[in-house]
Amino acid sequence: MKKDITFKTPQLREDFLFVAKETNYRTAVHFIELIQQCEKFDKINRKLGGIFPEFWQAVRDAGCRNVNIDAINESPNAGAYQAFSEGEFINEIWLRKENLNTEYIGYTYLTLYHEYIHSIQHKNTAALLATPSNPRTKICLTPSDYLNLHTLMEQDAFVKQAYLITELYAQKPQLFGNDEVDNWIIPIIGTTKKEELDSSKLISSFENYLTNSYIDRYLGRLEERLEDGDFGRFQNNFVRIDHNDIYSVGDTVCENLFTPEHIKNKPYISDITLIMNDEQKTRLQKIEDSLNITNHEKLPTLEEALRKQGMTKQDFLAISRQEAVPQSPKIEQSPQ
Repeated sequence: MKKDITFKTPQLREDFLFVAKETNYRTAVHFIELIQQCEKFDKINRKLGGIFPEFWQAVRDAGCRNVNIDAINESPNAGAYQAFSEGEFINEIWLRKENLNTEYIGYTYLTLYHEYIHSIQHKNTAALLATPSNPRTKICLTPSDYLNLHTLMEQDAFVKQAYLITELYAQKPQLFGNDEVDNWIIPIIGTTKKEELDSSKLISSFENYLTNSYIDRYLGRLEERLEDGDFGRFQNNFVRIDHNDIYSVGDTVCENLFTPEHIKNKPYISDITLIMNDEQKTRLQKIEDSLNITNHEKLPTLEEALRKQGMTKQDFLAISRQEAVPQSPKIEQSPQ
């Protein structure tokens, strides 16, 4: 896959380190402080217009303008995207200040790209908001559908992050401390800066390096939700995902890896249980047994369940994100 075909945008032509060049903000922490201010965030976006314009426009549309560098105190992760907190949709990126590389800002972009992709996914994909974290939903994905969709979500963010950061390194290696970047990027994306980026190679790299850790992470979240009784309000209101939900989570930037063409030629993780180990399968089965979820095929899809409530996915997104509900044709509720 050639870069120019993948990105469909001009090569990087401007100095990506706009912050350091024009404001004397050189460190990653100062950069975060700068983009927290909306008017300056807009200015940066305009300045970066020639650099992945589709990506930055998608970030703007997603409304994720706040980066919180004080939210994560004890975590091995450099960052996280947070959709909900304490019953409110906050749409924030949380970064651990201690994990930021304050000398080479490229490493901060490594984290920001990934988390910004998650913000775009949560703007586009209603199914990602059908979870116990959302106080405004009466329906919820089954644990296995939750696990499957969130692993796909990470896969998409991982691959798109690799595209973006590799191109940034090709144009501005000094942002990463020159040769040091190999120790950070190469193990993650499974390729070198001189090779063409190939989505099938990146997907394979994701499966080899990261999938098990993501499965364990999301299984742990499901187990905590079950223990806390957060699934209680969804009895008989569990739903499953369909191909439209899968397509939507990959509809971020660059090419959608979850289109029929990619599905045929470069299969993604279509069934999470195929790559789970026995212990993980047992944990997932225990969760679903506790919720009396047996036959997934008999469950409605998210779209079908919303239609019964007289809503579209766009309505559901707007309500969940506490935005104005879009004007849409009235949907007749299905007979009970």
